[in-house]
Amino acid sequence: MPPLSLHAEALLRALDVTADPLASLREAAVPSREALLLELGGLGESAVIPHVVGRLVEAAPRELHAAGMALHHLLADLSSDAVRAVDAAVRGAWLHATGYRRLEPEELGRFAELSPSVLALLTCHPSGHVRAMALERLGQRSSREAWPFLLLRLNDWVEPVRRAALSEALRVLPEVPLSLLVQHLSLLTWLSRTGRADHGPFLSRVHARLSETDALSHLEAHLPELGREERRMAYRLLLEARPDASVRLLVRALADADVALRRWAAARVGERLEGEALARVLARMERSRTAFVRREAVMLYAQRVPSLAPARLQAALLDASRPVREYAQGRLARGLDAAAVYRAALRDGLRPAVALAGLGEVGAAADAALVSLFLAHPLPSVRRAAVGALGRLDGAGAAALLTGLLGDASPRVARTAAAVLQRHGARPAPQSP
Repeated sequence: MPPLSLHAEALLRALDVTADPLASLREAAVPSREALLLELGGLGESAVIPHVVGRLVEAAPRELHAAGMALHHLLADLSSDAVRAVDAAVRGAWLHATGYRRLEPEELGRFAELSPSVLALLTCHPSGHVRAMALERLGQRSSREAWPFLLLRLNDWVEPVRRAALSEALRVLPEVPLSLLVQHLSLLTWLSRTGRADHGPFLSRVHARLSETDALSHLEAHLPELGREERRMAYRLLLEARPDASVRLLVRALADADVALRRWAAARVGERLEGEALARVLARMERSRTAFVRREAVMLYAQRVPSLAPARLQAALLDASRPVREYAQGRLARGLDAAAVYRAALRDGLRPAVALAGLGEVGAAADAALVSLFLAHPLPSVRRAAVGALGRLDGAGAAALLTGLLGDASPRVARTAAAVLQRHGARPAPQSP
């Protein structure tokens, strides 16, 4: 749980002061406990929740109503992480010294008229009997506010509690607001990884609800607000339910900050698109910052767009990623001399570091003379690429040149030269200082 603010700590101390029956004689200006509880509820601090919960059992009737209102406001808009932290805190040992720890299931009737948020929190009680009774009483009223806590209890360690939570979650699912469903997608992804019960049928029901037209629109509109795993789930749901929007969804996923999502989207392009739509998306994929996506684009050009494949494969020869270059080299082996492309690029000053790496991959020993010209290049990245290429083309023959680079101003160039020399048995790599 996050730490309490100074304001919250002051209010909680004031609550303890007003618990003293002589406080009104000593502190005429002390606010009422109801007012203090309502003010705590307005702070929006999740760390306040366990402190209010711990006072439920001993609270007088008017204070109890105020505590219920405070908890109702404090539970509004909690993130999934905050819900899980609250669950852990409300079950924490630090509450065991209060009357809350000794709460019995039959006493829950006292909270029946309060906000369902109170019963939702009581589903986190340390006693399985209390948790089960809280779930049963939630079933007697509208309990949409309890949705994230129901998801937690679906994986409760007590089987009757899990059953009660499943019954209640299925009951309220059709009426849970879309905003709440989307807000707690991370709890659904968590459920998909847990193993105390088979959550597959329940998750399928939730996915069906999320696949309804209004839910899909809401889900797509709120994609930027979702966490990484939740966006992955959302894109899978959207792509499955909206094949007509495949281009828009895949283009958006290909630009996502999540590398795994970009890879997933790239793998779906060939399955979902064809013709002009495929060509448009491939043009975007070629410019991706992810090598896997670029390689997937080159592969799809070769397999699905033969009219554009030769030009795109030749362009891929100068890709910064070795796997992309190697795929293009393999596909063009029969129709184009890849080494000639790299030699021409070096003569023209086109991406020299990449051209040197490519020539080292497909060139011959005779190309060592051209490569050695770049050992004095002003850019360290080019010098390092030249060292690597020489090592593959003629490492032993270039030992003298490479030895001279052991004192290069760039540590990376010097280390690469040392590694090449060591590989060819010309000189042991120097020890790091």
